[in-house]
Amino acid sequence: MWMSQLAYRQGDHELQHQRLISAAEQNYPPALLALGAWERENGNNQQALFWLNRAAEFGSSEAALLIARIYLDTRKAEEARRILIEQSQSGNSEAMFVLYDMAMKDGDEKAAHGWLVVAAEADSPDAIHLLAEREWDAGNHHRGEELWHKASQLGQLQAMHRWGVVLGERGDYDEAERWLSASAEGGNPEAMMAYSALLTRLGRHQAAKDWLTRSAQAGNPEALSSLADMADSAGQHRRFCTECGAEQASTGRFCIACGTPRAGA
Repeated sequence: MWMSQLAYRQGDHELQHQRLISAAEQNYPPALLALGAWERENGNNQQALFWLNRAAEFGSSEAALLIARIYLDTRKAEEARRILIEQSQSGNSEAMFVLYDMAMKDGDEKAAHGWLVVAAEADSPDAIHLLAEREWDAGNHHRGEELWHKASQLGQLQAMHRWGVVLGERGDYDEAERWLSASAEGGNPEAMMAYSALLTRLGRHQAAKDWLTRSAQAGNPEALSSLADMADSAGQHRRFCTECGAEQASTGRFCIACGTPRAGA
């Protein structure tokens, strides 16, 4: 597989594809899974199912989940549900979470809550975060905070944001910065803005402005609005693109960064 990896680094995707096929034809399970995922990403569902089913025969739960997702994409919900239930019975928390999502889309709130709870108990980070949101909204703040802390430790970016905000409100700024910075560095625009606010409170104004700008550039409308307000308050009357957050020139009809038509142009 090292030649496949080298080809990928060199940008030769076709060579990588051929190397994967060669390894998959020898029933090498990681290659079967990778090739199935490749074919799915490129819209070749029949070929994807061929390789993924072979990977699943070797016990790959990842392959089974991808098969279920293909069935969901192609409106074969019952076939997907069968696979997901089999996987959930084996303790697969991701399968449980997908079943939660299916129940929500079906409007079955009772079944959805049941799957959410078991997925959280099986340490699905996304399920734990959503359960924390529900507990918080129901007024069970202590329980919600416990769940956000747990999901944060499992790497859930939204939970890191919420847990960091809670810690900041308690005055535990060191721990708040730890979690908000991790979520922000992971690409969460809301965490970037919350981290900016924390840095402002800590007197680190340039870093705060940098993170606010990054949040705006990531598409956070609140950050865009805050940047515009800051510029107006400073008498600079600077303007930022509502699409990409880039600062605009004083004239011109289009964003200089992404080409989006400027408001009022």
